[in-house]
Amino acid sequence: MRRGHNWARLVMIALAGLNLLFLLNHMSMNGLAPDWTVISHNVPELFTAAVAIVLLLPRSHAYFSVLKRAS
Repeated sequence: MRRGHNWARLVMIALAGLNLLFLLNHMSMNGLAPDWTVISHNVPELFTAAVAIVLLLPRSHAYFSVLKRAS
């Protein structure tokens, strides 16, 4: 991904989405606790969501763009 390959970015976004689906499945099976334990136990998944959002930003798209590397 550091080399600017777009396929690597898409793989990371897909893995982040899959990870978030597993989180939602886990939450629907166990329910939500009324305190902050939901957030504290799911910090890695929240970071994964943040990474996926950053990878979808326009600046990220420009970095991975084929046109940018060609010029």
